[in-house]
Parts: sequence; structure tokens; C-alpha cells
Amino acid sequence: MIPIFLNVQGKRILTAKSESSFLLSEFRGKGIFEDLYFHTIQISEQDGIQIIWGFTALSNVWRNKLKFDVYDGLIHESELQIRFFNSVSATWKSNQSFFNKVKLSLKAFISLTKNKKLPKANKEYTANFLDIKEDINLKLIIELYDDWVVNHPHITSIHIDKEYLNWRITNNPIVKYKIIGVFKNQKLVSFGIINDSTNKAYLLDFIVPKKEDLNHSFIEILRCLKQCDSVSHLIFWASHKNDYSKAIHSLFQSNGAFHYANNNMNFVIKKTEKCTIANIQLEDLYINGLWTEGFKI
Repeated sequence: MIPIFLNVQGKRILTAKSESSFLLSEFRGKGIFEDLYFHTIQISEQDGIQIIWGFTALSNVWRNKLKFDVYDGLIHESELQIRFFNSVSATWKSNQSFFNKVKLSLKAFISLTKNKKLPKANKEYTANFLDIKEDINLKLIIELYDDWVVNHPHITSIHIDKEYLNWRITNNPIVKYKIIGVFKNQKLVSFGIINDSTNKAYLLDFIVPKKEDLNHSFIEILRCLKQCDSVSHLIFWASHKNDYSKAIHSLFQSNGAFHYANNNMNFVIKKTEKCTIANIQLEDLYINGLWTEGFKI
């Protein structure tokens, strides 16, 4: 279990992401996993955990044995190719079969025909990479996120503060993230958290407090990433029920992205006996890449 604070209905509550379970093969099928898991839930409750959630491809196990609410097909991905030659080059340098390389190259060509040319730059907006090791940038990011929370009080999201950013982003021992800040008339109006560990970069989170800045901010992030020679795609992985994430998916699609459901990471959630929240609405959950610590993104 990974303890993570969420903003839920205006409250900051302690939750846990169900991360990984390990069981030797000779002990499987004897109910040991279920015993271990229910014991873990009890310990989590004693530590103040109100909600446990996670992702799985084994929906029936979580639904029938662990008694979680399971939402199949909730997570969708939008994959936007932003550099055709980088995409083809990465494909042919990979260890995939010749057939798959041809198939992916054909997909890259189809993406090229779908892609929309970026509009002429709006002089009001600019985008830059932000180093949040610098206190002034960290302060700007947290203040903007707080504004976003105020403007979206119904949304359930990860609570972003200095401690969380230092743990997840700055001091992450495995993944090196980038943060792109978008400025309007030199004032920070949005930011995106990017994982570009491979040629396919993920937009883990995209915080835009004001709706009128959403499209311009997205375009400026694309413009910024187009200057990165190693990046071929930008992918947004998120719930398809939440209105805010749906708006971001729509931006991807309007610029030529492929869009599909991810059925290998179905969302599971369970309230513990310590939970003070009466009902959690599926539409309020702004699930994005930041929720997936431990996975590839």
C-alpha cells in the first residue's frame, strides 16, 4: 500500500494505492492471498486510511474475492504523434518483430495524415520547462494548483503540495520528470507534468485553472515538445468519465490523436470503515498518470 492524500469533496483525506502483492506459486489457490490482503486492509484502517484504490487486469478477482468496486474500461488513452520520423526511427531500432515494425510504421504514417498543423503562435502565450528544485518555481506550481482546486471543488484529485512534489517528482530515484509551465503575458496560467523516459512521452497531469486557457496551453506544450528531438508521441492516460479529463482527451483528438480504452488497467476502489465520505461519484474522479506510481508511467 502506498499512502497518498486525495482531495475529495473539499476535504484532504488519507488514501492508499494498492500497489503490489507477491505470493509464491506453491501457495496459490489456498486462500492465502485473500487472508493477507484483508489483513493489510485492517492495518491500513488502523493507520487512518479511508479509501483504498488501484488498477488491475484481473477484474473478477478484485470484484468477487476482494469485494472492491471495479470499473472496467474507465481508463482511456489518447496517443498523439508529434514527430513522424522519430516515431519510425524508434520503431525500427526496437527489438520487435519485422511484422510489428511494419505495422507500427503504417500507424505512424496514418497518424501523420491525421495530425493537424499547429496554429500560428499566440504572442500572449509562451511555454518553458520549469525546475521545481528552485523555490520560486515550486511556489508558483503549488499556488496554481490551489487555484485549480478552488475552481474545480467537486473533482477528486491527488493533493499536490511541496511534500508530494518532492517525493514523487524531485526525488524520484527511477523516473526523471519534466514540468512545462505555460505563461500568459508572463504570468503562469497552467502546467503539465511530463514523463519522457522513452520516445513516447506521457502527460501525467495537466492543470489549467481557467477554461479559456486550456486550448492555448495545450498547443504551447505541444510546441515545446516538438523541439525535443527524442520525443515522438505525447500520450494522455486518464478517466473517460470525468469532464475535465474528457476535455483534455478532446484536445488530443482534435489534433489527430488515436483514442482507445485501456482494458489492462481497470480501476478498483473500496472505502474502509474509517471513511468519512458518504458517496464517491465516478464522474468526479480525475484519474491520471500521477495515480499510477509503480507502473511504466
